Amino acid sequence: MTDRLEDNNADGRWTIWSTGNGRGGWQAGVGFVFHNQETGWTEIGRDVTITPLDGSHTCRAYIDLFGLGNGRQVIARVEVIDPTTWQYLAQDGGGVATVPIQHFTPEWSNGPRTVRFRVSLYGNGDQTLWIDNMFISCEY
Repeated sequence: MTDRLEDNNADGRWTIWSTGNGRGGWQAGVGFVFHNQETGWTEIGRDVTITPLDGSHTCRAYIDLFGLGNGRQVIARVEVIDPTTWQYLAQDGGGVATVPIQHFTPEWSNGPRTVRFRVSLYGNGDQTLWIDNMFISCEY
């Protein structure tokens, strides 16, 4: 499953949510989230249906991230969640580079057909996170 964010309907697939006054949007086929609080988070995410899903499987999610921290470290987390229970299936977090770099989650096995993929930007003051080229790869 691949979402390159290049078409005009990315906002129909992705949602943006914040505990404060964070915001997000789309610019030239790339998504972004902005968070300017010391606490809380802002996230951008979408539900993904994994097909085919026959028998046992092992999956991993990837996304390109680029951080602008205005002198601060950009703190983000890439997460895959079971949307029926809100339990994490996989997550990776930490500082984000100021050059585009691909981030990926650890592998998860035998999860549900539909998962919630999201990137969360955690409170550390004025910071922006750009996202592009999300994909999920599974082995059967």
